[in-house]
Amino acid sequence: MTNSTIDIWISLMNMSPKKSVRISADICAVLDALPQQRVSLLGHSMGGVFMQRVLADTRRPVESVVGISPVGSAGTPLPPD
Repeated sequence: MTNSTIDIWISLMNMSPKKSVRISADICAVLDALPQQRVSLLGHSMGGVFMQRVLADTRRPVESVVGISPVGSAGTPLPPD
């Protein structure tokens, strides 16, 4: 991992709730534009946070939710090293 990758992860882990709400709103807007009636959500790593938020925010029926090594919506603290 490079220092810039670590910096990105740290900034994501300290993400403000407002940012996750905005990202969820953007994803929900895309889902609303789709012709399908039901959707499936898939989130990998940090995508698991957004998947959980979208699940809570979307008006669409969600057929399935798949998390691949997801980070919990409460976050996961990183060691100082």
